[in-house]
Amino acid sequence: MALGNEHLFKFYEDHIVTERDLNRETAKHLVHTYGTSSLRVLDLGEQNEKAGLKGTNDRIHADYPFLKSEISYSAKFELAQKPNDIIFRRVPIAFLNKKAAEDVLNDL
Repeated sequence: MALGNEHLFKFYEDHIVTERDLNRETAKHLVHTYGTSSLRVLDLGEQNEKAGLKGTNDRIHADYPFLKSEISYSAKFELAQKPNDIIFRRVPIAFLNKKAAEDVLNDL
């Protein structure tokens, strides 16, 4: 029996929450944004952390579910090249909160 999208997304959310130790809000964001590739985003974050690089699975801002690994993923797999491309198009924090976007840009 094939799972529908809603069940599949719920399965991925549950996996991210239980196996990757992230909160439900972040898991929902990842699955909604990346679908089944959400695990690739998290794997990249773990690889970066092991290599001592920025781009772990920590949030880029405490108030939003976006992760540092999404920035790495955007640069590596989605050809994002400039910080503005990331904060407006890939991790759209700039549309949600100008001050938070400025804080993120200062940390990049």
